[in-house]
Amino acid sequence: GNGSQTDHTYPAPVWAGEQKVYRCTACGAVHDSTLAAANCFDCGSATALVESPYLENIVAIAAGTNFSAAVDADGMVWVWGYAIGIVQSSTPVRANFTRSYMEDNIPAGQPFIVDIDAGKDHILALDSEGTVWSWGMDDYGQLGQDEATAYSGAASSYYVPYPARVVGGAAASENYKYLDHVVDISAGSSFSLAIRSDGSVVGWGRN
Repeated sequence: GNGSQTDHTYPAPVWAGEQKVYRCTACGAVHDSTLAAANCFDCGSATALVESPYLENIVAIAAGTNFSAAVDADGMVWVWGYAIGIVQSSTPVRANFTRSYMEDNIPAGQPFIVDIDAGKDHILALDSEGTVWSWGMDDYGQLGQDEATAYSGAASSYYVPYPARVVGGAAASENYKYLDHVVDISAGSSFSLAIRSDGSVVGWGRN
């Protein structure tokens, strides 16, 4: 995540990439780009806001085989590394949540993501509404999207390059198509798991 492919034997900060946040040099508070020209809300300074060179305000992280992902306090997902269907960048880029299943005709939008996990070559993301999103490799059905080819952004039947919601399957409740009432997620090598609010566990992918 620092713009190179050089190995490190020590921790180094991840670059900001596409993320734009501003840190107040007077009090250390971090603000998003909408405050770039405003006073710091924490200390009132009008001249101390500077753009941070590093990924900031992160609340959750996950590591896949050759890629990494992070969720910030604004519910945005940032990914970096090299994985088919996920990302091809040495610095963080924002995951695109504006795609959905064609048959649903759902308006494009950005869910508020609260947690994330990574498998070998796929990602699971949990939003604030308790639904799960997935993208990446789908060679064993680990995305839980029924059919990758039904997805508007599917480049092949083996991977999906943009996040889409996991379908409910046998766990669908109240005639809602997608998996809901989820409180925790876990991504294995080529399979996925979720815990629902009633304590039940559902799984999909390689068995």
